[in-house]
Amino acid sequence: MKKRIYTLFIAGITLVSGAVALPSCSDNKANNQPTAEAALSQLEIPYLKGRKEGLGTPDEVTNVATIYDTQKALLKKDPQNAEAYLSLAELFMNEARITGEHPYYYPAALQMIAAIPNMVGQKEDIQFQAHYYKASILLSMHEFQKALTEGDNALRIFPRESGTYGVLIDANVELGNYEEAVRLSDIMVGMRPDLRSYSRVSYLREIHGDPKGAIEAMNLAVDAAMPGYEQSAWCRLTLAKLYETYGQLDEAKMHYTILLQERPEYPFAYSGLASVAMKKGDTKEAEELIEKAIGLIPEVAFYEQKAELQRATKREAEADNTVQEILKMMQEDQASGHLVDLELAAVHLRLAHDPAAALVSAQKALAARPNNIDVNAMMAEIAYAQGDMPTAQNYMKVALKTGSQDPSKNVLAGLIEYKAGNKAAGKDLIKKALKNDPYLDHPLTAEAKALL
Repeated sequence: MKKRIYTLFIAGITLVSGAVALPSCSDNKANNQPTAEAALSQLEIPYLKGRKEGLGTPDEVTNVATIYDTQKALLKKDPQNAEAYLSLAELFMNEARITGEHPYYYPAALQMIAAIPNMVGQKEDIQFQAHYYKASILLSMHEFQKALTEGDNALRIFPRESGTYGVLIDANVELGNYEEAVRLSDIMVGMRPDLRSYSRVSYLREIHGDPKGAIEAMNLAVDAAMPGYEQSAWCRLTLAKLYETYGQLDEAKMHYTILLQERPEYPFAYSGLASVAMKKGDTKEAEELIEKAIGLIPEVAFYEQKAELQRATKREAEADNTVQEILKMMQEDQASGHLVDLELAAVHLRLAHDPAAALVSAQKALAARPNNIDVNAMMAEIAYAQGDMPTAQNYMKVALKTGSQDPSKNVLAGLIEYKAGNKAAGKDLIKKALKNDPYLDHPLTAEAKALL
């Protein structure tokens, strides 16, 4: 389950600390455009937050600052400069991913897109880029239906731009439209076989029960990437997680280690190495690595790892405090508009041990994405925790409809079948899960092993 936390920005309302609303396009009554003087007086570009030491090379940090200062100067000179708004939007999107400051930078990026004057009158390439960037940001904030709409808008302008297909694939996957995602993936990889298209092929292969093929495709994505860049690092990270998910810890550790060589102080690599250490029983090393990751960026998933480790080492009071910190972080994001219902349900169920609260959040996710396999798996897990096996079976049927071999889903399905009276079938599913991942760290793993 993806656990990255972002914040929704509503166009026209500034939610970014340190920034003010950008000029409206109705200030000038004669032509519905602000005068340069009026726009200049109202315009304040969101500031660039400093990165923590180690997040990127010194040259990269300097380059980011140079781009920011250059585009800001262009807008001070000409507040109608659409290219400068788009450049800042792209810069803020990249900074969000690298620094983990999603609630600040994604609203800032949307603010820049919303500030582009007279969008309908802009050149096609400006309109395309604005729709494409907006779709990407909305995906990150889990506004999947809106992202799909923006992606469609971009595709109508430039039907042969392969990146747009990536946005549409991601949105369709999250909405549970898996057949459409496969159709679009075939088009995308046929147009441009690169790290973006190979990574989508990999994800879809895993969803459809082909982890070996998923690993092969993600290796192609890594081979096509240029080492050191954030998107290249994300590809290798995904490959490492695939190896880890299917029990190949040595391969996973190797790729997490390579990540730190290619992009030093990459926080997600520390998190990955911590996960491997936990599975091998080295809780001391795992805790040190988690603290390194947390010290670099405010990623909720890292705090979840911390709470899981504290529970595993019987430090219940510390774990309770960490869980409260997680819930506060996530509730603040929810209050500002980002949709994290599925992630919140998992925290309530697995870390706070509160199935009733988990159900409230999961039902919201289900209403928005009734066909998504991960949402249905969460509903099944909640029903299992509440002892309602018939309901759990119904949700699990949807969760496994693509043929996924995800060990976490199979171990849950096995427990549900066993408790529903289908003991042989249940044991077979549990055995399959543990064969695919002997180190499975799902909260129900111990219970499943006990049945065998």
